[in-house]
Amino acid sequence: MTIITDGVHLTSDESMLELHAFANHRLGLRRSWFQPHPIHPHYDLTTPNALKRAIAAGAVLLTPHEFVASYRARNAKIDLQAGRRAPGQDSLMEPGMEN
Repeated sequence: MTIITDGVHLTSDESMLELHAFANHRLGLRRSWFQPHPIHPHYDLTTPNALKRAIAAGAVLLTPHEFVASYRARNAKIDLQAGRRAPGQDSLMEPGMEN
Protein backbone atom coordinates (compact mmCIF):
# COMPACT_ATOMS: atom_id res chain seq x y z
CA MET A 1 0.00 0.00 0.00
CA THR A 2 1.21 3.46 -0.86
CA ILE A 3 0.25 7.01 -0.04
CA ILE A 4 0.29 9.00 -3.28
CA THR A 5 0.03 12.62 -4.32
CA ASP A 6 -0.20 14.59 -7.54
CA GLY A 7 1.17 17.62 -5.73
CA VAL A 8 -2.26 18.87 -4.68
CA HIS A 9 -4.23 15.82 -3.50
CA LEU A 10 -3.15 13.14 -1.04
CA THR A 11 -4.73 9.67 -1.17
CA SER A 12 -3.91 5.99 -0.79
CA ASP A 13 -3.70 3.53 -3.64
CA GLU A 14 -5.55 0.99 -1.51
CA SER A 15 -6.70 1.87 2.02
CA MET A 16 -8.55 4.85 3.44
CA LEU A 17 -7.51 3.72 6.93
CA GLU A 18 -3.89 3.99 5.83
CA LEU A 19 -4.58 7.43 4.37
CA HIS A 20 -6.20 8.74 7.55
CA ALA A 21 -3.40 7.38 9.75
CA PHE A 22 -0.75 8.94 7.49
CA ALA A 23 -2.55 12.28 7.27
CA ASN A 24 -3.17 12.52 11.00
CA HIS A 25 -0.09 10.97 12.57
CA ARG A 26 2.60 11.97 10.07
CA LEU A 27 1.26 15.29 8.77
CA GLY A 28 -1.04 16.50 11.54
CA LEU A 29 -4.00 16.93 9.17
CA ARG A 30 -7.43 16.96 10.78
CA ARG A 31 -9.91 14.25 9.82
CA SER A 32 -12.46 17.00 9.16
CA TRP A 33 -10.25 18.20 6.27
CA PHE A 34 -10.78 14.90 4.42
CA GLN A 35 -12.62 15.27 1.10
CA PRO A 36 -14.91 12.20 0.76
CA HIS A 37 -15.19 12.50 -3.02
CA PRO A 38 -16.92 9.34 -4.35
CA ILE A 39 -14.34 8.78 -7.11
CA HIS A 40 -11.16 9.99 -5.47
CA PRO A 41 -11.37 10.59 -1.73
CA HIS A 42 -8.44 12.72 -0.60
CA TYR A 43 -6.90 15.38 1.56
CA ASP A 44 -5.86 18.64 -0.10
CA LEU A 45 -2.23 19.70 0.19
CA THR A 46 -2.82 23.43 0.23
CA THR A 47 0.72 24.76 0.61
CA PRO A 48 4.14 23.93 -0.87
CA ASN A 49 5.27 23.10 2.67
CA ALA A 50 2.45 20.54 3.04
CA LEU A 51 3.63 18.79 -0.13
CA LYS A 52 7.26 18.77 1.07
CA ARG A 53 6.20 17.32 4.42
CA ALA A 54 4.07 14.64 2.74
CA ILE A 55 6.95 13.54 0.50
CA ALA A 56 9.40 13.60 3.41
CA ALA A 57 6.98 11.39 5.37
CA GLY A 58 6.86 8.83 2.54
CA ALA A 59 4.17 9.89 0.08
CA VAL A 60 5.01 9.14 -3.55
CA LEU A 61 4.74 12.06 -6.00
CA LEU A 62 3.06 10.99 -9.25
CA THR A 63 2.34 12.85 -12.45
CA PRO A 64 -1.34 13.82 -12.80
CA HIS A 65 -1.77 11.01 -15.37
CA GLU A 66 -0.22 8.42 -13.03
CA PHE A 67 -2.31 9.70 -10.14
CA VAL A 68 -5.58 9.34 -12.06
CA ALA A 69 -4.57 5.89 -13.32
CA SER A 70 -3.76 4.82 -9.75
CA TYR A 71 -7.08 5.83 -8.22
CA ARG A 72 -8.98 4.36 -11.18
CA ALA A 73 -7.18 1.05 -10.64
CA ARG A 74 -7.98 1.22 -6.91
CA ASN A 75 -11.65 1.91 -7.61
CA ALA A 76 -11.84 -0.96 -10.12
CA LYS A 77 -10.31 -3.31 -7.54
CA ILE A 78 -12.84 -2.19 -4.93
CA ASP A 79 -15.68 -2.70 -7.43
CA LEU A 80 -14.44 -6.21 -8.22
CA GLN A 81 -14.16 -7.10 -4.54
CA ALA A 82 -17.68 -5.84 -3.92
CA GLY A 83 -19.09 -7.57 -7.01
CA ARG A 84 -20.16 -4.26 -8.52
CA ARG A 85 -20.00 -3.42 -12.17
CA ALA A 86 -17.28 -0.98 -13.07
CA PRO A 87 -18.25 1.71 -15.58
CA GLY A 88 -18.13 0.38 -19.13
CA GLN A 89 -17.99 -3.27 -18.12
CA ASP A 90 -20.56 -6.03 -18.27
CA SER A 91 -22.06 -7.16 -14.99
CA LEU A 92 -19.74 -9.23 -12.81
CA MET A 93 -22.66 -11.00 -11.17
CA GLU A 94 -24.30 -14.18 -12.27
CA PRO A 95 -27.53 -13.72 -14.25
CA GLY A 96 -30.43 -13.22 -11.88
CA MET A 97 -28.16 -12.01 -9.06
CA GLU A 98 -28.39 -8.29 -9.84
CA ASN A 99 -29.76 -6.03 -7.11
